[in-house]
Amino acid sequence: MSKIVIFFENITDREKKILILGIYLFVLILGYYLIDFGLKKVKTLEEKLETEKKKYIELNKLVLEYKSKKEVSKSNNLSLSDIDNLSKETNTKNNIVSIKPLSENQIEIILEKVNPADFLQFLQKIKQKKYRITFIKVEKLKGKINSRLVIEE
Repeated sequence: MSKIVIFFENITDREKKILILGIYLFVLILGYYLIDFGLKKVKTLEEKLETEKKKYIELNKLVLEYKSKKEVSKSNNLSLSDIDNLSKETNTKNNIVSIKPLSENQIEIILEKVNPADFLQFLQKIKQKKYRITFIKVEKLKGKINSRLVIEE
């Protein structure tokens, strides 16, 4: 530090003014570049934030669309438990000999010795659930019904 003081005392007033002006200009230019760099960085971050907001909004729309489609597909999805519940409601559970899936959206049901009223109620419940009966075979034996159904969504 003492060397700087000695150097500064040995230069003329004109040189001192030029040196101070140079340091002042250096600080101004350095400050300008630092501020400019910071502003550019903020601007790029704001642009990235805007693009991420747009992506987030788009993703939210897709999620809502997916949820609505998923709820629709869940509401009409045909499963063995649905058929089991229908048979319980219509007193035909004990008459079901076989329930087996034929494909992803088809189920085959074989019923034996079903009361006709219960069988009719079972068919009506299937219709209420908006399932389609693609195949039906009905045999009437001694006041009871034997049947084979294929149901699909």
